[in-house]
Amino acid sequence: MALLILGLVLFFSIHAVTGFALRDRLIESLGEIGYKIAFALIAVLGMVMIVYGFGQADYLSVWVPPHWLRYPTMLCVTLAILLLLVSMLPNNFKRLIRHPMLMAFLISYQPQKAAIYGRAEVA
Repeated sequence: MALLILGLVLFFSIHAVTGFALRDRLIESLGEIGYKIAFALIAVLGMVMIVYGFGQADYLSVWVPPHWLRYPTMLCVTLAILLLLVSMLPNNFKRLIRHPMLMAFLISYQPQKAAIYGRAEVA
């Protein structure tokens, strides 16, 4: 778990450098190409640490959904993916469904809402 957290800190801190004056000083000392190479190597090292640390971390079950919710969830997620595709591709369905991405989110949320509150309600 420590390796995962260290990788996250490394990865996000190297990306936070770009917003400060430290970036300009590093470009002056390393050069443009040297800075890009160092940035890429540190970012890849952070990503490798995240992936390896995630593989080493213990499994923690936070919430186990009810067994009966398995198939309704698969159906809702399939419909949500189709609506997401409709929202991103040029088509005429947007005339029928005003906000397909919002509808995709609402449809994919219904099984979780049913499990949490004990019943599914239309939002």
